[in-house]
Amino acid sequence: MEAPLSLGTATSLATLYVVPSLRVQAFAGRRFSPWLSGGFGFGWLETSASLTTVHPTRRSTGIPGQRSSVGGVDIRTPLHLVVPISLRAELRDYYAVDAANYGTALRQQGQHDIVPAGGFVIHF
Repeated sequence: MEAPLSLGTATSLATLYVVPSLRVQAFAGRRFSPWLSGGFGFGWLETSASLTTVHPTRRSTGIPGQRSSVGGVDIRTPLHLVVPISLRAELRDYYAVDAANYGTALRQQGQHDIVPAGGFVIHF
């Protein structure tokens, strides 16, 4: 069976994830400390009511089950402003069991959202 012809894709997408996770960290006291994290929870997905081709579509809202898989590294720095500060780099993969309606045919039912991130870690 062929996928239906697409009239465009959703013009906007809003997501919110609540996914409690467990984290395992290696070499916690060293300069480079890699870690892995994973968990299960819920997400809120909402697409716009119009497509990129200005055709109206059904606004899609859902609260599907979510899985989170994360890998990252904490890098200790010599920076010490009242408390020690580290840098963090991570790559998150949120997987929604049911994908929102984007206006295009999908090859699978689920949806991966890959999120690269970075920031600061304050040690107490």
